[in-house]
Amino acid sequence: MPHSITDRGLTLTLTLVTLPGLKDVGEEMEQLAHRCSHWLSDDELARIGRATLPGLSLRQRLVRLCLRAELARQTQMTPDAFRFDYGPQGKPELRRQQGGPFAFNLSHSGDRLLLAVISGHDDRCEYNNDLYLGVDIERKRTNTDINAIYRHYFSAPEQAYLVSLDNAQKRDAFFDLWALKESYIKATGRGLAEGLHSFAFDLEQATACDKEGFKQFYQGLEPAMLSQHQGDIRWQSWLGHIDSDYRVAVTLGACGEVGAEPTLTLTQHSLHSLLSEFNSHIPL
Repeated sequence: MPHSITDRGLTLTLTLVTLPGLKDVGEEMEQLAHRCSHWLSDDELARIGRATLPGLSLRQRLVRLCLRAELARQTQMTPDAFRFDYGPQGKPELRRQQGGPFAFNLSHSGDRLLLAVISGHDDRCEYNNDLYLGVDIERKRTNTDINAIYRHYFSAPEQAYLVSLDNAQKRDAFFDLWALKESYIKATGRGLAEGLHSFAFDLEQATACDKEGFKQFYQGLEPAMLSQHQGDIRWQSWLGHIDSDYRVAVTLGACGEVGAEPTLTLTQHSLHSLLSEFNSHIPL
């Protein structure tokens, strides 16, 4: 069984938002995004401005606005109050002077945006210094050549497990493993530089349990290091199926003593309700 994350009264909140398609934003949502744009920093606006595909710039603007709205909900701060730093591979994190312990991550697939925020109160650790959070949401796609992908990117134990399954089970397990592996490399902040062959998840170790908001939910997972030392960070992961198409993976790492698991919840919000929750910060 994996080690549990240090007991700091941590709460891990997952928020699921349905995004409009690139061509389906609509005038009302476009106007709302425009009115909320003053929440964004110059750095964020510059990153958004580099998008070239039609509709992508507005989609990225909505994603960043949703992130700020969710951070504001979790911290009782205003959506425009947050300032971000970026890791070597582009992972965003809040600047250290803005409270703690606290970490966040986000992911989107198809029309779903997943926002994850972990928070707690513990004077023993610095803000975001020893919490490593990564999330991934994946839509099961029937046209993806999963055989070519897992043979190239997955570790030997994961490949052997997939080979043992029939085609239907293999496709489900592939996207489960892909989501878990993505969540881990996002948690480390190293991205693909981590090397997808260097660690493995064993789905057979997962324990099914009931979790509100999920069709199926699994705990008892952790990444096993195959070509490097485990290090001082304790990792654990969770996997949940929202419906027959979408699955969510979360990986959390922490330094320190072993204790109770964080409280994990999943909520769903419409894009409009999440942004409109801060009407006092939206000019007319």
